[in-house]
Amino acid sequence: MGLRKFTESYADFAIALMAGACHYFLWRAAYPKDHAGELFTNVITLSGVAVGFLATGEALLCSLNDNFVVKTLRDCKRFDDMLRFFSKAIGWCFLLILLSLLSYWLDFQAHPMFFSVWLGFFGGSLVSTVRILRLFSKIVHGAK
Repeated sequence: MGLRKFTESYADFAIALMAGACHYFLWRAAYPKDHAGELFTNVITLSGVAVGFLATGEALLCSLNDNFVVKTLRDCKRFDDMLRFFSKAIGWCFLLILLSLLSYWLDFQAHPMFFSVWLGFFGGSLVSTVRILRLFSKIVHGAK
């Protein structure tokens, strides 16, 4: 596996691990005390919208068989990678929603490890969603 393929496949996990570890070991006291409830509510809303967007994009990508871009992706053997990226991004965002809902019952400020895990999932879902947006932008601009 080349460096580029490795980076494409595991960038979200690496960012998630780094974000969670940096918070836990370096900035454990960093917590949005005044607006934590609003933060988690907004993240739930945005992640829900992202899941809907990503699921729709994945369904559209699967349904376009005669499209130039889809044919090119299939010819380059990158179509399955695109579907895997969509599925991973949906999974990251959905897990972020579940962890954010956990904040209603568990005080993340009293348990900084849970906030570090949440921050890691936030970073992973952000990177995986941005990756899809970037790839989709290249697809749209590269289409004939």
